[in-house]
Amino acid sequence: MKLLKVMTATAIVAWTGFAWTVAQAENTTNPPPAHHGGPRGDAQLEHIFPPKSVPSLALTADQKTGLDSLEAAFKKDAAKWRADNPVDEAAMKQARDTGDKEAMRQFREKRQGLVDLRKGYLDKFRATLTAEQKTKLDTVLEELHSKQPRSQQHPKPASATPPPAE
Repeated sequence: MKLLKVMTATAIVAWTGFAWTVAQAENTTNPPPAHHGGPRGDAQLEHIFPPKSVPSLALTADQKTGLDSLEAAFKKDAAKWRADNPVDEAAMKQARDTGDKEAMRQFREKRQGLVDLRKGYLDKFRATLTAEQKTKLDTVLEELHSKQPRSQQHPKPASATPPPAE
C-alpha cells in the first residue's frame, strides 16, 4: 500500500512537470520584447526616464499619473517610429564588431529621430516638476550619460549647464 502511494505521488509530480514544460513551450502569445540597438543602444530609449530612478524624484501622485500617461504615449510613438525606421541589426553588429566608425555614425544619425522624440516627452515631464525635482532629474540624467560608452553618448539635455567658456 505504501509503495502504491509513493508511485502515485511520483507519477503526479512527473506528469505535472511534463504538463508545465509543454505549456511553456506552447506559450508563444507573449514573446520577449524586442531589444533594440545592442546592450545599451536603444534600450535606453525604451522609457522617458529610467524606471529605477523614478523614486529618487519623490513624485506626487498626480506627477506619477502624468508620467504614466506620458510613458504610454511615448511607447506608442516610439513603436511607430521604430516600425517606420527599421534598423538592420546584423549590419549594426558587424559595424560595431569591425569598428566601422562611419557606419556607426550613420546608425546614430538614423536613430536621432527617436532621441528627439524621447527628448520632447522628457521636456513635457520636466515641465511638471518642481525646481528641486528638476535638479535631481538633471543629476540622474548626467550620471546616466557619463556611464555610457563614449561611442553611444547622445548630446546632453538642453537644460544641462554648459561647460565654462575659456
